[in-house]
Amino acid sequence: MGGFLPAFGFALASGCSNGDDSQDDSGTPQTDQTAPQGCPTGFTSCNGTCVNLDKDPSNCGACSKTCQSNSSEICSKGQCVLSCGGGTAMCDGGCVDPQTDPGNCGGCGNACKPGEVCAMGQCAQSCTNGFAPCSTDGGPKVCTDLQNSNLHCGMCNMPCAQGSACRMGTCTVECQQPYESCMIDGGELCVDFRLDPQNCGGCNKPCMQGTLCSSADGGPGTCGIACLGGSTKCGNACKDTKNDRFNCGNCGVACEGGAPCVDASCQ
Repeated sequence: MGGFLPAFGFALASGCSNGDDSQDDSGTPQTDQTAPQGCPTGFTSCNGTCVNLDKDPSNCGACSKTCQSNSSEICSKGQCVLSCGGGTAMCDGGCVDPQTDPGNCGGCGNACKPGEVCAMGQCAQSCTNGFAPCSTDGGPKVCTDLQNSNLHCGMCNMPCAQGSACRMGTCTVECQQPYESCMIDGGELCVDFRLDPQNCGGCNKPCMQGTLCSSADGGPGTCGIACLGGSTKCGNACKDTKNDRFNCGNCGVACEGGAPCVDASCQ
């Protein structure tokens, strides 16, 4: 997305298959003749085993595409990288967001029950604070900020075109104040440096767990234990309730029909 796209830019998880949609390093489709019957959602059959191409270092982005162990590479969103970033954590050799990943909700290996989502690191029946459960390419539903996600802008599965970014639920070519452009996971995302805990004061500058991002003077934010500058603590983030249409006037008060929030009132 953050975020921002392509936080909220992104490598997409492969949907379930019986092994007929994976590729080797040359890009040639491969067929798995020993595929198990029905991999879980978000997994693909490789050599008879269901794997997650998003984070499996032995099948990173495609079956049998292995990350180099001697260089400490890990698999993040289907790409071999040297370390996790942007608020993600390494679980089973891959990078995940413990705030939203239902398979590692709040920590590695802490899986939510079927039908549950992961909201702010806790398994729940529904998303909170303006987030919505969205699925990418048939993968598990993840709580997504529809204001800033280039894959789910304004609603689930409403991607922004290349070269544009999602701001306040609308695809736009340029970020408008107080939002700034960040390249996150290879894509552009409009973020608020004053309040975004994953981009606090600049791109890819996450706050430590238990701290918040806010600004006392309207400039770039800093991480601390309290919300400053008139912002309000909503969940685990500081929000500007005067202009946030998902927290208009108070936490959790969303404007209907995508109406804007002006001076703490839905217009």
